[in-house]
Amino acid sequence: MQKDELWQLLSHAYADDEVKQDESLQQIIFQSAKELDKTTDYQLICMKLNQALSTYLLTNHLKAPKCIEQLLVKTAKYAGSIVAAHIDELNIPEIVSTLAGINNIMIICQSDSDADIVLQAFKAISE
Repeated sequence: MQKDELWQLLSHAYADDEVKQDESLQQIIFQSAKELDKTTDYQLICMKLNQALSTYLLTNHLKAPKCIEQLLVKTAKYAGSIVAAHIDELNIPEIVSTLAGINNIMIICQSDSDADIVLQAFKAISE
């Protein structure tokens, strides 16, 4: 992703009707746009934005407007460790641990049945 594409995504999200009704989302997007305006390091802004949106999702029962989901996907390039840390903080009993790379996560479960439970939960979230 380039800086211009991030600008477009932020503008689209800020104009979204659902986002307009959520003050915390408006603040996250506005702050990111402000920082993006001040710097040439848009990748740093992507990482910060992804972390803020991931935290938002976790505190809002994994529910967010579609434009926010798009922002998460587009800014996730270097967010593996951020997402893994959030998963660890959830203290899901079926998850023993997570292992994160730059843009991927391995979730370790104690048994196949625990892995199936976690997989079904993530599938339900993504629908």
